[in-house]
Amino acid sequence: MANRWKIWAMGSINTWVSDIKMKEKTRKEYKRRIKLLLRSKLNGGNVIRAINTWAVTVLRYSGGILNWTQEELQNMDRMARKLINRTLHPRANVARLYLQRNEGGRGLQSTEETIKTEEHVLKKERRRKEKALHRQYAKIADKTDIKRTYKWIKNGYMKKETEGLITAAQDQALPTRWRKVKIEKQSGKSLCRMGNERDETTFHILSECSKIAQTEYKKRHDKLAQLVHWNLCKRYGLQHERNWYDHTAEKVLENEKVKILWDFSIQTDHVIQARRPDIVVKDKEMNHTWIIDIAVPGDARIEEKEEKIEKYQDLARELSWLWMTSTNVVPVIIVTLGAVGRLEEFLKMLEVDEKEVDRVQFSALLGSARILRKVLDIPG
Repeated sequence: MANRWKIWAMGSINTWVSDIKMKEKTRKEYKRRIKLLLRSKLNGGNVIRAINTWAVTVLRYSGGILNWTQEELQNMDRMARKLINRTLHPRANVARLYLQRNEGGRGLQSTEETIKTEEHVLKKERRRKEKALHRQYAKIADKTDIKRTYKWIKNGYMKKETEGLITAAQDQALPTRWRKVKIEKQSGKSLCRMGNERDETTFHILSECSKIAQTEYKKRHDKLAQLVHWNLCKRYGLQHERNWYDHTAEKVLENEKVKILWDFSIQTDHVIQARRPDIVVKDKEMNHTWIIDIAVPGDARIEEKEEKIEKYQDLARELSWLWMTSTNVVPVIIVTLGAVGRLEEFLKMLEVDEKEVDRVQFSALLGSARILRKVLDIPG
């Protein structure tokens, strides 16, 4: 806990120091531009217009990003007035300096008002975008089994830090590069830090990054498959550990009731591309075979993925002929942030208990949380 506090404190100090440096740099540039314009041969009206468009813009860009105090902004307005009035007239009326020209003023844009306006506009834009971002996962959930999708949070068994991380990820509120650049308007690149291929969004990190596909995504997938395999071993009385997370799946397990293959390349008489499914269960008593395909996609098309199980259909037909059994493909699909479709229905086909369905969803979420922490360097 002390270490986390230290990390947070150091981060806050660094942010504060960086803020001070940027403010000083902005003030100096603002002053430099005003001086250059006042030394030019522009007439009275054009020099004020030039200050508004060229000098004040420097400050406008910092609105909503740098944390300006009212005193700091008033001091900059005072500095600008001194420079302008020294050149144009030392006894000029302060209020009139900021009035529009069609109202008899000189039309200078106030630093304080410029920053406040920019902050207000940015806040409105952020709220609009935040609402749109927050709605995205809700749209995904609406297309699924919504009770099952939110079962994990209803149960409330997850650590509070992990629960907060997952809900923030669903709202796209995590500090991804895309969010920092596109939503918070910070400088820098929005591309993924792992591969610089595409924008670093939450969904990209969880399901689209090729740099971690064979490591982190595979770990999450295999953990899920391990849980399903453990349940099958328990059901058929095969060797298994007391706790599923200690379970090691053997390539081939068999007794008088069943034969279970794990990540096994099946020999076939015909050329079949997809012949290495996650798990194959041959129930000898029922004379039935299940080909189990486990996936953790990042999008909302669960129903399409559940219905479109073409990948192993050729293998299913081949096994029906070779093994003389009826054969079904069983998709076990959970979206990276927990949304599920007919998961319970499919796992019931394998006679997996309902509470184990909760564990399957829980496992997928923990895997996604681990990926987010690792990529975004979030303490757990």
